[in-house]
Amino acid sequence: MQVNEASERWIKEGKAYKDQMNEWLDKYYLDHKRFPGRVPEDTRTNMAGYVLEQVIHYNREGKYEELRQLFPPDTVPLNLKNITECVSKVILLSADSLVANIGNWHEERRVYLINNNTFTPQDGMITFGTSWNKQFFAKVYADRIDITEGWHGAVIKTLHKPDSYGKDFRENYPGVIDGIGACTLGQLGIQQVVVFPSGQKIGLACEKGIFVIDETKAAFIQTESWDNLEAAGNFTFQLETPHIDVSPDERYVVAGSKNSNHLLMELIDDQWVNAAVVIARGAPPCYATFNYQCKDHGEINDGWQVLLCARDPGTSALALPLKNITPGLVLKGAGMFSVVHQVDGGNTILCATAHVWGYQLGCDDGTIWLKGLYGHWYGYLTVCAGAVMSLDFDYGTGTLTVASAHGQVIVYDSSNRFEGGRMVRDNENRHEKRPDDMALTNTAYKDVKRYLFLKGHEPMIW
Repeated sequence: MQVNEASERWIKEGKAYKDQMNEWLDKYYLDHKRFPGRVPEDTRTNMAGYVLEQVIHYNREGKYEELRQLFPPDTVPLNLKNITECVSKVILLSADSLVANIGNWHEERRVYLINNNTFTPQDGMITFGTSWNKQFFAKVYADRIDITEGWHGAVIKTLHKPDSYGKDFRENYPGVIDGIGACTLGQLGIQQVVVFPSGQKIGLACEKGIFVIDETKAAFIQTESWDNLEAAGNFTFQLETPHIDVSPDERYVVAGSKNSNHLLMELIDDQWVNAAVVIARGAPPCYATFNYQCKDHGEINDGWQVLLCARDPGTSALALPLKNITPGLVLKGAGMFSVVHQVDGGNTILCATAHVWGYQLGCDDGTIWLKGLYGHWYGYLTVCAGAVMSLDFDYGTGTLTVASAHGQVIVYDSSNRFEGGRMVRDNENRHEKRPDDMALTNTAYKDVKRYLFLKGHEPMIW
């Protein structure tokens, strides 16, 4: 097969498939009809090996733009599941600079600083986190956690493992100490690290526990019953899906894990105590984040919310307005819906970005759903076949960065919007052309850059 011949087929058949599939999806999502018969088929799957060879070849030649023109990026037909490394987190630093974490929490991990077409390994760095406004970053190494002001700024504070702090912690939670004492930070199974907006503390969610750490102490955030933990000296308990986030005013943290409820905790007299408990409806909590954008949205004036996600086929995402919190609040069953709003009811949500109008929800099926504060459906973006592990959104430029379990960082631009500045196509403007004719979406997102991490290869650009 000749390159030009293959390129013509890739583009022609790819556009035809995407047109058919988008029309098929429009009939369901915009016209509210049943899915109209047989699902359109992508006829390019037998090109996977050849196209992947061209990606490798043109990267060796440094001809990234030529590659993109010949073979517009589309990795779903390539079946990348077993040949790529997971990208577990991505954060956008500027228009042409981002940081990516390669490897999942239970794997060996590394971090790249990516400036346009240049990859710079961050020596010894395992993972990283940030404050909500990216003023401060936490850089995790095997022996320490450095907090810097900005990614390139000086270290303003160095923190250590939770067992390094305090006699009280050791006496209160001896089993936790036994579980982490022999581990480096890289062996704790860190799944999430967030920096408090002041830059003075971090929240750390890992296999060995959930903690709030500053220079003088480590607080253990107990999400699961201590009665279930084994006696000190025989501590084998490990958390699944541990997660934590902190409110922009540092008043609350939200935390959870597989066998817990959704816990919103408030700092009172230097102790984290339950401010609200939302009983998970038979499904494990897996992610939570604060929405600090929705202070005032038209007639909606609920103020800040916290989004609570669980692997629940009925209520996979709930939003609790912080103004609804009352002393001793415990929510469960159907009665909770007078206090919380259902944002999503059927997806497994692994990450999200918060907006004045709602959320962009990254899911384990490779789709991003745009949902309103009260669950209104706005749109969708099919990213790839692998789970969406991490999202970051620049509110000034409308740039979205996506980390995929199937070895990709994808950069989307939404500056070329529909009539009236709309982010999504609906029935009123469905006649408008999609900015990206190789995308499955009703949004204005256009794929502008991809970074690909194939096993056994240097990072690639597409």
